Formats: sequence, structure tokens, C-alpha cells
Amino acid sequence: MINKNDENYIYYLVAKNLKKQRKLKGLTQAKFAELCNYSEGFIMNIESEKYYQTFSLGTL
Repeated sequence: MINKNDENYIYYLVAKNLKKQRKLKGLTQAKFAELCNYSEGFIMNIESEKYYQTFSLGTL
């Protein structure tokens, strides 16, 4: 768990919610990446608990 005061906390929250919603819809990372025209690696990095992938609001 990351501290709420950490500048990467927002990425942690987005990652948790993205992964939850993707799984609820029954999508793999590969299929989700295909649907939103991003690489699977980018989606993997966003959802990673070890790495905080930065992205723009436009990406969301």
C-alpha cells in the first residue's frame, strides 16, 4: 500500500480501479489494450503495483 501523501498515490488509485473495472467486464489486459488503442505493456504498467506508470488525463 502506498501512502496517501505520496505523489504517486493517484496512479495507485487509478490502477486499482482500472484493474477492477476491466476484470468486472471480463477483459484481459490484451483485449482492453486493443479496445483503447494502447499497448498491452502500457496497460500492464498502469495496473502494476510495483511500477507507477504516469499518464495524462486525456489517457483516462
